[in-house]
Amino acid sequence: MPALSSHPLSAAAISEGRRIRVTPIAPETEPKSSPRPRAPLLAGRYSITRYFDRGGTSKVYLGRDEISGTDVVIKILTDKAARCSVLRGHFLVGSRAALSVNHPNVVKVLAVREPDPGTPYLVMEVLRGELMADVLGRKPQLPPRAVLSLAEQVANGLSALHAAGIVHCDIKPDNLFLCEAPGTAKIVKILDFGLAEVEGHERFGDPQAVRGTAQFMAPEQVLGDDIDPRADVYALGVVMFRMLTGQLPFDLKLSATLLRHQLFSPTPPPSWLCEDLDPAIDRIVQKAMSKNPDNRYGSALEMSDDLERALTGRVVLAQPNPANDVYVPRSKQAENAAVVLGR
Repeated sequence: MPALSSHPLSAAAISEGRRIRVTPIAPETEPKSSPRPRAPLLAGRYSITRYFDRGGTSKVYLGRDEISGTDVVIKILTDKAARCSVLRGHFLVGSRAALSVNHPNVVKVLAVREPDPGTPYLVMEVLRGELMADVLGRKPQLPPRAVLSLAEQVANGLSALHAAGIVHCDIKPDNLFLCEAPGTAKIVKILDFGLAEVEGHERFGDPQAVRGTAQFMAPEQVLGDDIDPRADVYALGVVMFRMLTGQLPFDLKLSATLLRHQLFSPTPPPSWLCEDLDPAIDRIVQKAMSKNPDNRYGSALEMSDDLERALTGRVVLAQPNPANDVYVPRSKQAENAAVVLGR
């Protein structure tokens, strides 16, 4: 006789012919609560599935594109940030500019919306992996060849952004994501355009305000001077120094002393802290981190080419920094700031 139940006691009882007394379940005295109404779709297509993380100015959720059936990331400004015209403006301008960039080393922005009424948000592709900052937290120093490969990818991504008229202004390990790619090398993607400068758009707020992360800022950023893509080249040089040595070139808390070093102290070669480092890598990092923008690589593409030369064992074009590598302020406010910091 086949078993009528998967429960062992029920099967044993049946096989022995015992009677099983079933206690009837009393009917519910209260009606079932009605299901919670589903939140309306964002832009008529994006649903939020769960909360993921929070940053200084935004909340991040995992979601789904109900039209394409793909998972997405939805980044929504906090109410406080949305009320700040400067933060709101940078968020919208930078994100909208990134919509036009389609490059494997830049996170893909799928949509940017400014509902009225409502809070601005953007929709991005889902990335699988971890931040470079988390990788460096576990393993402070990376092998030189890995550093060259990762830096070349970042330079390629920056080149695509610069071609679209975007200067990122905040390249650092927290804004670089290492994607999982089974069977292949890690793929780096540049994140976060909240501080970006976009060609054709004026700065929001004080046009000479300092924006960026102090430890990675080029001298022109420190002083609030006008910037161009070479500021991102400088920041990538700092990221390379950090990956190679496990330290920052000027590893101090945010203070006048740190900014003074950024402006006036010669860039130390990574080989001081990384034994047996190829001198070519020293030259690449020091050229990228030149105080005078004219002494840096003229573009991220030029830096990418030199990184590829180092990877393939060819002679790099970078030469030792000139002895007179100094930054000359280009505005009266920058001159005054330099005087104050130089005291």
